[in-house]
Amino acid sequence: MKYVVRTLLYLVLVAPLALFIVYSFTEGWFFPAPFPSEWTTTTFQRAMDDPRTLGGMWQGFVIAVIVSLLSLILAFPAARALGLRQFRGRQIAWLVLFLPTVVPPLAIGMGLNILFLRVGLAGTIIGVSLAHLISTLPYTVFTLSSAFARYDENYEHQALALGASPAQIFFN
Repeated sequence: MKYVVRTLLYLVLVAPLALFIVYSFTEGWFFPAPFPSEWTTTTFQRAMDDPRTLGGMWQGFVIAVIVSLLSLILAFPAARALGLRQFRGRQIAWLVLFLPTVVPPLAIGMGLNILFLRVGLAGTIIGVSLAHLISTLPYTVFTLSSAFARYDENYEHQALALGASPAQIFFN
């Protein structure tokens, strides 16, 4: 039974993507027909020859790299503090950090749109990256803090006593 449910779940998750891939290699596939009547690479080739497609893919890659790096840079110290330390206001810090996951995305998006229009970041790669960062940062902090919750700082103290530099400790 477990495997049947798992297979159905995979099918539900993969089916829309598979349909888009099949649709990109067809022409004239309309609703009542269960399968495409004509297979061709013309539609796919047209999309790949369009400079906007490659430009959009490149911009998406750049935004993904920027958001990933910024998320790690900002989340690491927060996750370390929240995972290792017990301090007054820790629960409030968690609440503020996870607030973007609770507030409806439309409210956040409208507020960011107004702010970015006034600041001049609307439609820029940095603006889009910052907008994505708001939704990814809580999950990055949560993931890293769970690793720090089981982390023993005594290993760092021992490494310092044995002559390791802070950079060596950080990267090892």
